[in-house]
Amino acid sequence: MHSEDNMFSFEAVSNQHLGMIMDWLSSPHVMEFWDNSPEHKEDIKIFADGRKHPSPYFDGVFHYWIGKHADNPFCLVMTSEIGEKDDIPALWKDNLSKTGKNFSIDFCIGNTDLLGKGLASDALENFLIFFKSHIEPYARNFLIDPDENNPKAKHVYAKAGFISAGNFTMPSGFFSGHETNLMIKVLGDSIMTGLNTTNLTSLKKIYSGKVRDLYEIDEARMLMIATDRLSAFDVILDDPIPAKGQILTAISNFWFEKLKDVVPNHLTGDQPEDVVAAADLPQVQGRAVVAKRLKAVPIEAVVRGYLAGSGWKEYQQSGSICGVALPAGLKEADQLPEPIFTPSTKAAVGDHDENISFAQCEAIVGAELAAKVRDTAILLYKTAAEYAATRGIIICDTKFEFGLDENGVLTLMDEALTPDSSRFWPADSYQPGSNPPSFDKQFVRDWLEASGWNKQAPAPAVPLDVREKTAAKYREALERLTG
Repeated sequence: MHSEDNMFSFEAVSNQHLGMIMDWLSSPHVMEFWDNSPEHKEDIKIFADGRKHPSPYFDGVFHYWIGKHADNPFCLVMTSEIGEKDDIPALWKDNLSKTGKNFSIDFCIGNTDLLGKGLASDALENFLIFFKSHIEPYARNFLIDPDENNPKAKHVYAKAGFISAGNFTMPSGFFSGHETNLMIKVLGDSIMTGLNTTNLTSLKKIYSGKVRDLYEIDEARMLMIATDRLSAFDVILDDPIPAKGQILTAISNFWFEKLKDVVPNHLTGDQPEDVVAAADLPQVQGRAVVAKRLKAVPIEAVVRGYLAGSGWKEYQQSGSICGVALPAGLKEADQLPEPIFTPSTKAAVGDHDENISFAQCEAIVGAELAAKVRDTAILLYKTAAEYAATRGIIICDTKFEFGLDENGVLTLMDEALTPDSSRFWPADSYQPGSNPPSFDKQFVRDWLEASGWNKQAPAPAVPLDVREKTAAKYREALERLTG
């Protein structure tokens, strides 16, 4: 059976593969992080022989697969269906799908001739497509647990779309006591196309924005779902970015937790899965949060630490940004002496935000609130930028949105420091005087610019390879930030 990419194919392990597999398991690079116990080897042999005899290895629950590239065997995959009643760590149970089936997965490249060829993440992605298409159509969540000291594996899995759910200590088995990272990939019916819109049956939709759909839970709470929609030049594109919503949600939740001592955020602590019907879970898992219903502050709180984008254009014309005078002679992408607050209006979907001065901001929200928003936004930026620098990322600029709770407390809402709301630059390629590459939708923007599109709706169809490159940039941002 072949996967969607005809260079990859997969088949169940049989007796003809055993000699090759045993050689692979004896390779030093496999032995370091793969269970090489006699019991495991015996279990593979029992599986290859059709499981005619009981196995002492986890009661014989595993299935084994050979992966081939261009008909050359090169990887071994093992899977096992898991459930809430199984003896698994609490972190695993917390990340099981309540509707679809859950599977553990492990993966190694045995063919040393194909090591370092960049095949691993593509092979893993294609295996999941193969598995869902040909083995178990109700497969939903795949869980993999690389050793914390195996950064190469974590990088491969992140590139394949797995998202870290946290660390745990392996309770038993060959690697008992090892610190391990649990990573999750959720497969929906939209695995290849992305989720462009949501239509929950159990809650009332109250708003649909550029990326997020909002549903009413009660007077105090709402469900916020990050779709895979992408907007460019203030136009929502017809072609979504697969898994973008999950990645944005994971990044935002990471920052909400890290910045919670700077300012309260909109998260209630409730689980999205607990507020919708079972039929709606596939549209919610991994991409939704339960949020407080706040009174929105009607400005975009933009903070700039570097000179780029519309700020660079305005500086070239006036030597200032949003009325903030800057030193003469600055180059594109130069770091500013201090981060500056450059607010803008909150435009409706399809309209353009407009930069405004601080005096205009005061006129809209009042002097006291404007000062509070400014000071909080700058502190958030400085705190986040300091952390991001330790992860090899420069936060050029970012946009925050705030609301007021029932007691008038300023609260961070919507999203926080994602590639959609921020400009992230890799520190190792930063060079003042030119616009560095960024971890965001620049691939799509560049393609649209080159297409000759007039930047008016509707936008042209974006090729899948362009969308996949964009998704890879979003995943890289998540991986770098969260480790």
